[in-house]
Amino acid sequence: MKPSRQARRAMNEALPCANPRCRKNRHTFSRFCSTCTSKFLLYGSPNGRAIHRRQYVPEIEEVSTLLDANSDHPGLQAALREIESFLVWCGNRPDVEGAMTVAALRYAENVSTMRILKEVCGFTMYWHRNSDRYPGDTDFVHVLGYRILALNPSELVVSRTTAKRYRKLAGKQARVLAGSGIYERIKPFVVNVLTTCKNKEKRNNEREEAFKAPLR
Repeated sequence: MKPSRQARRAMNEALPCANPRCRKNRHTFSRFCSTCTSKFLLYGSPNGRAIHRRQYVPEIEEVSTLLDANSDHPGLQAALREIESFLVWCGNRPDVEGAMTVAALRYAENVSTMRILKEVCGFTMYWHRNSDRYPGDTDFVHVLGYRILALNPSELVVSRTTAKRYRKLAGKQARVLAGSGIYERIKPFVVNVLTTCKNKEKRNNEREEAFKAPLR
């Protein structure tokens, strides 16, 4: 006889969380405990963590300076067209889970393809500079998708329990779609931007060291 739902739940909750770093028991029918389950759904990993925009504002400012100075660059224009094309595709695919949430970025106030591009480049730069703190490609896709969708002002709602403003969490599929869909389309350009910024930083460091060298 097949065990009842309650019995199967009890058996699963008696097992340890599948996250090796966690010592709690599993939650309901999940492989993880309640805390690790929440992190997995939000960040794509039971060990994931939130990344707030204020953490990578310096990176956004750095790439913004470069992009604004090269606004007519063919590669930049091609990247903007790729983002626009992807948003249009999402708008035409209501059958794809999360697509309409991503497509809403086209009509969001103060959200342009250039702003999305700067967000992606700035976030990616921050991620690579702190790769020891944020390992895992899955985490990257989830959190990047969340940061892209958070550009939409309509994502701001009021919490009834805390009376504070917080970001409404878009569905998991929408975050994955936004993160992977946009990034994969413009990845070569993003890598080029990061390489250019890195080389510029290296030249600046070399120039500073030259000034510090003793005179003969």
